[in-house]
Amino acid sequence: MSTMIVQHSVKDFSQWKTQFDAMFDLRKNFGCTGEEVYRGEKNQNSVVIFTHWGTKDQAVKYGQSQELKDGMAKAGVVSAPNIIFAD
Repeated sequence: MSTMIVQHSVKDFSQWKTQFDAMFDLRKNFGCTGEEVYRGEKNQNSVVIFTHWGTKDQAVKYGQSQELKDGMAKAGVVSAPNIIFAD
């Protein structure tokens, strides 16, 4: 199992969360087995996402997908993601 941890800033958390939720099936189709979303205590537009995958390769393919890039733009992501993998 591999966990991809992503932190980025969004324009509006509610807008971002709606789009994130709409992409559930996409994540699942790439092999995501679970997820957790957190937001900053002081800056609630700072988001941290833990997604769990069978393999790191699945997470990387999802992270490089055009569908994710399009979804992030639609969701209002305003910063480049910081990405960490944990096994």
